[in-house]
Amino acid sequence: MEYHSKGDVDGSNNQARHITHETRIQFCLGNKEFDEWCYITKLGDQDIILGMPWLKNHNPLIDWRRQTI
Repeated sequence: MEYHSKGDVDGSNNQARHITHETRIQFCLGNKEFDEWCYITKLGDQDIILGMPWLKNHNPLIDWRRQTI
């Protein structure tokens, strides 16, 4: 697993300071189901962050005003 030391998306320091685990999760967005590998760390108020590789691969419809996918 590649090590990343990043801040949270709100600009604060990451509480865990690093990725603690890697796991495969299943989740739904709308009527689509996904099965993805995810890195586990403390994110602050965010439940999940979908990175640019995921967004490029799945090309979801994003409503920027409602801040939803």
